Amino acid sequence: GGIRNWKKYNGFCNKLEDFLKEQKAGDLTFAELSPALLSEFKSYLHTLHNVREPEKMLHPNTIALNLRIFKTITSKAVKEGLITMEKNPFLSFENKTIKTTKEKLTDEELQRIGDLDLEEGSRIWDARNIFLFSFYCAGIRIGDLLQLRWLNTTPEGRLVYYMNKNHKKRDLLLIQPAKEILQLYWKEGKKPTDYIFPLLNNDQLFAGVIRPEDIDTLSPENKKLLMDQLSSKTAIVNNNLNKIKDLAGLNKKLTTHISRHTFAYKAKQAGIPDGRIKGILAHSNLKTTEGYMGEFSTEEDDKVLSSIFEESSPKARIMNLIDKMKPEDLERLMDLIQNK
Repeated sequence: GGIRNWKKYNGFCNKLEDFLKEQKAGDLTFAELSPALLSEFKSYLHTLHNVREPEKMLHPNTIALNLRIFKTITSKAVKEGLITMEKNPFLSFENKTIKTTKEKLTDEELQRIGDLDLEEGSRIWDARNIFLFSFYCAGIRIGDLLQLRWLNTTPEGRLVYYMNKNHKKRDLLLIQPAKEILQLYWKEGKKPTDYIFPLLNNDQLFAGVIRPEDIDTLSPENKKLLMDQLSSKTAIVNNNLNKIKDLAGLNKKLTTHISRHTFAYKAKQAGIPDGRIKGILAHSNLKTTEGYMGEFSTEEDDKVLSSIFEESSPKARIMNLIDKMKPEDLERLMDLIQNK
C-alpha cells in the first residue's frame, strides 16, 4: 500500500523486463538467477540514461538501489522456500554505493540568496522562501513543507506537523525569520486547512485529508496523484533554485535538500552533539546522523593544522588559551568582559 515503495519496485520491474527483452529471454525463474546474470543486469543498468537529466547516465547509487530491491525479492523467495539459501546469488555478488557530497551553504551565501531582488508572488520568489523556511525549520523535507497548512502553526509560535515519511510528530519553535516568511503568505480569509505555500491545489480530493492517519485511507489513485503532485512541484522549486544559484553567483548545486544539509552543518558548527542533531533532523537512528554529519566534522583536523602552523602572535596565543578553557571558565570570562 506504500506509493513510495510501489514507485521503486515498479521502476525496478520495468528495468528488469527491458533487460530480459534485450537478452531475448522470457520470464525469469529463481532457478536461473546467478552471479553472472546479476553482473550482466548491473552492466545493463550502467548503459541507461537518467530520466530527469538525459545527458547523464544512471547514478551508481540508483543502480545500487535497484540491485538492493532485487536482493530483497530474492531473500523473500528464500524465506518462502522458492530457492535454497545456498542458491542465493547475492551471497557472492558485491554491490556497493558511492559516497555523495553533502553540499551546504555558508552564512555569506545564504545572505546573497536573501538579498536577491525577486518579483513578489513569482515562482522563483516562492522557491527562495521555501528554501529559507526549510532551513529555519530544522531542514524540514520538501514533501512535508509543501503539505503544511495554516492549522500546523500555533498561537504560541510553533510549527506542529506529522512527517509524511513515517507519521512522526514534529513540534518546532518558529524563529523570527520563519515567522516573517509566513507573514508573506498570510491573507485575510485563509482557511486553517489551506496550504501555506501556494503550490498544491486546495481543491484536489487529497487536500481534504487533514489528519496524517487518514492519508492511509486514500485510494491508491489519490495517493499516487498526491505523490506525483509533490514530485512535480518539487521539480518546479528545484528548477527555480537553479536560477537563484546563478543570480546569487553560487558555484554550488542548489536544491531543496541542500537546506537540510545547511541546517545540519550550522548545527555542527554550533557544537551541538550528534545525538541532539539526530533528534531535530528526525533521523531514525544515530548511525544515520553520524554518517550524515561525518562530512561536516572538521574540528580535529582544524586543531592539528592550527597547532602545526600557528603563529606565535599574542592573538594566536590568546585564541589557543580560549580553545583549551572549560565551558564554565569561558562563561565566567564572558561575564567579566561584559561587566567591564
